[in-house]
Amino acid sequence: MRYYVVLGAAIFLAACQGSALEPGDTLSGHWFNPDASLDASQSGVVFQPPCERAEFGPIVLDDHRAFAADSRVFTERGNIIQFPDDRLHIQGNVAGNRINVTFYVTRASGGSSDPVAMTLVLGKTQPVLVCVA
Repeated sequence: MRYYVVLGAAIFLAACQGSALEPGDTLSGHWFNPDASLDASQSGVVFQPPCERAEFGPIVLDDHRAFAADSRVFTERGNIIQFPDDRLHIQGNVAGNRINVTFYVTRASGGSSDPVAMTLVLGKTQPVLVCVA
């Protein structure tokens, strides 16, 4: 009986932790912190930092579980596209159940915003507050 309890506990813990992302894997999972969320799947990535929303194609991890990408769609201030050719650049790495990201806006008119760095934790995504324009 004791064997079944230990085996059941091991299976439960493995299921809760999920499989680790390895180099060459497509980024997948749901990460969050109080200010942002990142939802990734085989079909693409949606990143929502404060007052912004960016959509990316699938992101593949390099040999160091790092990545970098420019958004396909980017909206600011209450989901209104103000500059259609602006993009959000994101780069980061996966470290266990955390994802470290740095992001900044590249302006079509030239220049970019200051980079912002944050750490998000793997888990259920929570809603991000909407910025009032």
